[in-house]
Amino acid sequence: MDLATVVPHFPRPGETLQGNRFLVAPGGKGGNQAIAAARLGANVALIACVGNDEFGPRLLASLQAEGIDCSGVVTSEHAASGIAMVVVDHTGNNSIVTVQGSNGDLTPQQVARHVDSLATARMIVCDLTVPVATVESVLSTARQSGIPVLLNASPVQSPEPARLLPQIRYLVVNEVEAATLSARPVDSIDDAKAVASALHDAGATHVLVTLGARGVVAHFETDHGAQVAFFPASPVTAVDTTGAGDTFAGAFATAIVGGASGPRAIAFAQAAAATCVTRAGAAPSIPYLHEIGIDFRSN
Repeated sequence: MDLATVVPHFPRPGETLQGNRFLVAPGGKGGNQAIAAARLGANVALIACVGNDEFGPRLLASLQAEGIDCSGVVTSEHAASGIAMVVVDHTGNNSIVTVQGSNGDLTPQQVARHVDSLATARMIVCDLTVPVATVESVLSTARQSGIPVLLNASPVQSPEPARLLPQIRYLVVNEVEAATLSARPVDSIDDAKAVASALHDAGATHVLVTLGARGVVAHFETDHGAQVAFFPASPVTAVDTTGAGDTFAGAFATAIVGGASGPRAIAFAQAAAATCVTRAGAAPSIPYLHEIGIDFRSN
């Protein structure tokens, strides 16, 4: 669950600020990505774990209301729901502290109960809010079934998850996550291109480094070899950037599954994320297909 407030600037150590708005809304990377894909036209099933607190039923109901198959969502026996404490400044940028909560209770054993569901997927989208061992169990099923995996490698605190990259078809990371996985700085577009290529060389087939308002750097493998390109973002007035990365990942996956090329899928995902940041909150701001002005099915 997201607990968000808007402040005039990010607090300094020891500083107490007066927020001017407080929002409690369904969130979580897995849930947000699932909602984005569902609102943009995909058939979505989610495997997740909600808490045994008052937020658990609210999170589950919000997912079901989107038409998401929640048969793989379980309730933790002892943990509260995962929480994201979000602070948004006057420019729309955010700073987030997460508490893993029930996400940590999604075990490989629970995932194993839904192997049949995973095996029928056209793409599996994973993130790192759940234990790495659980992600590895999903990757094993995907490999055996020949299903492409998109990993939104967030949150990431060390380069250790880079060992998963040989099993990843599409890696989506922001500049901080790219720098952490590669142990190299990402301070410019040229840096992002170099790091995208390095993460590809470490095993990921296609790498997308999102750079916020600047755009996206992508390293694609094509029939004609590697393509490293920068895709600038269209300017928008940001209200709240929370959920933009999740929206991008869900939209990109939806477009790829729908047959779009990599560049077309990026354009579609950028349009969805750009719409997202013009509204407050994470899940509440995720757009529907008719709202974003571009269709991945168009030429």
